[in-house]
Amino acid sequence: FKSSLSFLLVCLFYSTISIPIITSPPLYAETKAEKTLLKFVNKVGMDYFIGQLDNFRGDCEINCYIVDEMIANAKAAKGKPNPVITAVNAVSNAALRHGSKGKAVLAEFYGYVGLSFVL
Repeated sequence: FKSSLSFLLVCLFYSTISIPIITSPPLYAETKAEKTLLKFVNKVGMDYFIGQLDNFRGDCEINCYIVDEMIANAKAAKGKPNPVITAVNAVSNAALRHGSKGKAVLAEFYGYVGLSFVL
């Protein structure tokens, strides 16, 4: 009984520490690609950016679930304290966490909006 209780306490302790760290995106652009996208979103605005993601989804043929995640994360960022940087990080993270497929989708989106994708 003692070992299972201590195991539960350890799990609870780690979950309360790691969840905010994992779910909170950094408040700066980490890569060249994110900096490029950040400049783009600052220039055109969040609504246009989300509209471009929606249009890109309409043309999607494969790996569309990644684009869906990107859109959902961008829309969710609108209510956050720093919506532009949060959206850029969230969109990038949503794609890149899918590995090479996500990287390809992100590169296609950059081309779609007229940006060059350099990681």
